[in-house]
Amino acid sequence: MDELNIKLWLLAREGRARTIQRCLDLGADPDAVNEYSFCAVHYAGIRGWTPVIDTLAAAGANVSVVNEGGLTALHYAAYHNHTAAAWALLRCFPPQLDPASPLADAFLQFSQSLLYSSEN
Repeated sequence: MDELNIKLWLLAREGRARTIQRCLDLGADPDAVNEYSFCAVHYAGIRGWTPVIDTLAAAGANVSVVNEGGLTALHYAAYHNHTAAAWALLRCFPPQLDPASPLADAFLQFSQSLLYSSEN
C-alpha cells in the first residue's frame, strides 16, 4: 500500500480536511481502498466528518464506493446518525438512483433514520 494513501485513511478518521488536501495535492488516491475495502470517504462517513467528505468529493472521490460488506459511506453516516455528513454525501449522488443499487438502499436507511429521530 502506498504510504500517502495510508495517511489519507488515518486523516479521514481524524477529520483533518486541510491535511487531507495536502495529501491529495501530493498524489494520494481518494478512491484507494485498504485491506478492509474501506476508502477515506467510508471513514469520514463513520465519524461524520462533513468537511472531509466535501474535500474528498471536490478531489473527485467516488462517494458511492461499496466495501466488502456491501456498504457505502452513506450507510455508515445514516447508521451513526451523522445527518450533516449524510446530506453531504447525498449532494454528490446523481439525481436519479437505480432502485437496485446499494446507494438506493443507503438512501432508504438514511431516510428511515431521519424518520425515527423525528419521532423521538
